[in-house]
Amino acid sequence: MFSTWSNCLPKTRVPHLQDHCVWCVRVTHTTHPHTLDRQHSCKLSLTDVGFQSHTYRPEFTDQIKEVAAIVVHPTKVTCQIKEAATIEALLCTHRTHKNNLNHIHVSACWTSFGQVATQRLAERYWLQRKVKELELLVQHTVRRAEAGEIDARQVANVAYGATRSGKCLSVGVLFEPLARAAEWQMCEFKLQQLANTAWAFATVSLSDEKLLTALARVALRRMSKFNAQDLANTAWAFTTMNLSDERLFSAFARSVERQVNELNAQNLANTAWAFATVNLSDEKLFKAVAKAVERRVSELNEQELANMAWAVATMNLSDKKLFTTFARAALLRVSAFNAQNLANTAWAFTTMILSDEMLFTALA
Repeated sequence: MFSTWSNCLPKTRVPHLQDHCVWCVRVTHTTHPHTLDRQHSCKLSLTDVGFQSHTYRPEFTDQIKEVAAIVVHPTKVTCQIKEAATIEALLCTHRTHKNNLNHIHVSACWTSFGQVATQRLAERYWLQRKVKELELLVQHTVRRAEAGEIDARQVANVAYGATRSGKCLSVGVLFEPLARAAEWQMCEFKLQQLANTAWAFATVSLSDEKLLTALARVALRRMSKFNAQDLANTAWAFTTMNLSDERLFSAFARSVERQVNELNAQNLANTAWAFATVNLSDEKLFKAVAKAVERRVSELNEQELANMAWAVATMNLSDKKLFTTFARAALLRVSAFNAQNLANTAWAFTTMILSDEMLFTALA
């Protein structure tokens, strides 16, 4: 349809539009030769431009977008992706530059996607209503993964970002090719990337046996180098994906003991829950975790408090002082407990044969 395309570049900046773009588009039509030469000042900032405002005639829209995208430097595209304030703006940037994005851009899209979705509840609501808008980015990412074009860091970024979006159903198709890409890159994973990948797969409830085996093998070999956060996340992830490996969890236990004072309240509760769930009785570990939790019990939310009480009771760790602390904390927030929290807490106190009249009255 078009014989030539030229001069689709930012032409100039004018004093009162220093932060905005000015485009000149010239199109030559082959059937009815004519030239369209029109300069248009856009009210959007350069980082938010979606090119809809630059359209002179509807039939030129896609071609103008494609040509405009070609002339943007890859570094500037990355900046646009990172600075997108909304999911809609991010997906618009992806659509605009889709033919010129590399694997780094795709990874950056998912990182920004997860950040925006996590930070703004309104964005997650928008995504629920507009879930089909994700399909182009998902398909693009799947193709990159299947072609072996994304490395370990990008696998972790995509998995983590997609998961943080709120477990949107349309991203489920991402995880099969991501699992295979992760297997190929396993030796290249840094510890945080490994922990984030395991956490992402566990959070979306996708247990891939081959990937899980590979992750466990690498985690066991590099256990001594994990920091406290990565230890807690990885132990929780493996438990959630139903991996019960005594050798692996024994190594986790020794590493957690060494770093127990660096774990925050959530990490402590998740670690205790993980070990109790795989039924690995390690009294030394649970005493260390219990001591740390006692100092930070006020930081536990309702589910973490109930899970912690359940885990200690499951491991039959008799610590009256700890359960007295649990009782006082539970009384302060019992009105926020859901049915499962109530049941777990009542079961824990009953199992440990500990009676707290005020607590049981509140739980009833």
